[in-house]
Amino acid sequence: MEPAEIKNSVYRGQAADLLKELAHSDGFVQATRGKIDSSRMLDCEFVNRFIAFRLLGVERYGGNLEDFLNDAMIRLQKEDDDTLERCRKDFLKAMTYARRIFGDTAFRKLNANGRYGGINKPLYDAVSVNLAKLSEQDCLILLERKEQLLHSYTALLRDAEFLDNITNGTAKIRNVQDRHSKIYKIFQEVLADD
Repeated sequence: MEPAEIKNSVYRGQAADLLKELAHSDGFVQATRGKIDSSRMLDCEFVNRFIAFRLLGVERYGGNLEDFLNDAMIRLQKEDDDTLERCRKDFLKAMTYARRIFGDTAFRKLNANGRYGGINKPLYDAVSVNLAKLSEQDCLILLERKEQLLHSYTALLRDAEFLDNITNGTAKIRNVQDRHSKIYKIFQEVLADD
């Protein structure tokens, strides 16, 4: 099957329905401040990215983002209701806490002038998937320790290596793994701080 044929077949049915539902959810719209264009299904691509990294796992990413997103859709098409519900809950939890913790700066890259730019897909992937992996209780702890987390997060956004990682060669395996592990690390450091 050609990639276009795969997309045509997988963008129907339960996988496509879930993507559309989550892309239009209040949680996603609020976390992204309504800045993701839905006219060309960009909002569905954001949801697809989340589901791919959450469902398949960062460690299974092979370096071709398009193939990875398609693989996630093919798998999602075959999943049972429990898995679909888990994806739904994980996504909505991640969006809720991204908004509550990061506010208007959620998923946005810090530019050299100190201002926040537009929503950055690689940053979105790393933050949302790592929030989804946490328990509700751990998310609440991060929210409680929001100031400490934002301090570490802002420092990470100013780190030249991390910035390069979310800006250049973003689909390279090493860059994908690095950004996910660095976001995971700052979440864990804040959670471990007693």
